[in-house]
Amino acid sequence: MTSTPLDAASERDDRRDDLLGTLFAGKYQMLERIAVGGMSRVYKAMQLPLGRTVAVKILELRRTDKPEEFNRRFVLEAAALARLRHPNTITAFDFGHDEAGRYFLVTEFVMGTSVARLLRVEKLFSATRALRIAYQVTRSLGEAHKVGIVHRDMKPANLMVEDSEEGEHVKVLDFGVVKMMDDDQDLTQVDQVVGSPRYMAPEQVQNADVDARTDVYALGIVLYEMITGEVPFDGRTTMQLLAAHVMNPVPAMRRSDGKPVPPAVEALVLRCLEKDPARRFASMEALRDGISDVLAQLEPSMVLRQTPGTPDPDPMAVTFASSPTLAPPLRASPRAAGRAPRWPWVLIGLSLGLAVFLFLLPAPSPQVAPAPAAPVAPALPAAAQPTVVQLVTSPVGAQVREGEALLGQTPMSLTVPSEGDIRYLNVRREGYEAVTVEILPGLSSGLMELRLDPVAPARAAPPPRPAARPASKPARAAPQKAAPAKELDIRLER
Repeated sequence: MTSTPLDAASERDDRRDDLLGTLFAGKYQMLERIAVGGMSRVYKAMQLPLGRTVAVKILELRRTDKPEEFNRRFVLEAAALARLRHPNTITAFDFGHDEAGRYFLVTEFVMGTSVARLLRVEKLFSATRALRIAYQVTRSLGEAHKVGIVHRDMKPANLMVEDSEEGEHVKVLDFGVVKMMDDDQDLTQVDQVVGSPRYMAPEQVQNADVDARTDVYALGIVLYEMITGEVPFDGRTTMQLLAAHVMNPVPAMRRSDGKPVPPAVEALVLRCLEKDPARRFASMEALRDGISDVLAQLEPSMVLRQTPGTPDPDPMAVTFASSPTLAPPLRASPRAAGRAPRWPWVLIGLSLGLAVFLFLLPAPSPQVAPAPAAPVAPALPAAAQPTVVQLVTSPVGAQVREGEALLGQTPMSLTVPSEGDIRYLNVRREGYEAVTVEILPGLSSGLMELRLDPVAPARAAPPPRPAARPASKPARAAPQKAAPAKELDIRLER
């Protein structure tokens, strides 16, 4: 999918890759490994007998995956991806599994550079360039959303930029963790948070329903990073980062080169990053219209032009081009020839007007001393303000209860009054040990991280011992006194 070379460590790993140099699935000559992820590997390959260079993505099944369910969802979603035909979307050629049971997806091989790599080199883009890239992404994702596909992993590494005669052309890659909007099931496991933490929408963090507006949020993060050079949210741990998406306000956009961010650009990005999906752009089409309006403000001479030879379901342009407006040449008026100059009369008129103005100008009024200021009453001491506790658990999605009342799911924020009794919260998630948290009024504030321990499996009961074989002549046992019962020392610790 990308022509970016691997680093030295990955090149050393290539020597141990059992697929390199082999004929995979009977028709793909594996030439080079070009990417490695948590759930997949991507190879540059030659498709035989066509002689076409392709990218082959091998999906890795984990021990917790159910092969039958994985196969059903993989086939459904790969078939949906194969229907995508937009010029800004990578083209899928083939999918299936080989004799060894390895699932694969074959796509076109894109000769370009990822936005992530460009940002590592250039640090940040101009607002106009970033909006042009995002505009093309909205066209790709807009088609995917129409057939019910949510990308869920939009990030700079999944955006490839190719050079063309019309300028930069963008391809959206890696629909590997897509979600079908019309299906309540998923290729991923239940209660598994899917996506890249720096670009995840709040509803993804909370494992709630996702739709097209989830991709709008992620694209807003990408826009923020392209324009300022950094993502809006970060943290020392993944838990802190995920909590920031849910609870922290979006920082003001500040470019690392000191140049100002146009207000219209910042307003557009902030709308993409609303915590509530209902307050974001409702669709990629709406976001595309917003980008067009902002670009028209930044460069009024910018026009949209259809790329020749590429059919586009959207009648809007696919490439931005700047058309300078030429001013008409100046021509001398034929009536002006032979006419006497008028400037002496103009000077006389201006002199007379200035004299009349100075004569009629009113005299300055005498200054009046200001009245003494009224004494200011001393300020009353400010009342103690409530504090906010940000409660985060690993894993996320734990229920927080106070008594029988359900307060919400982690990550969540809790307002603590400055006075009152100690509050005891019960944090529980299925399959994990419950935890009790004390909240102290006026003292508890800030981030509270909890790591939940899995419930230990119950020990199996020992097998019953075989009955003792009776002796031929049982001896009569002497009567014994029953030993006194031991006194149990039970202590309750609060």
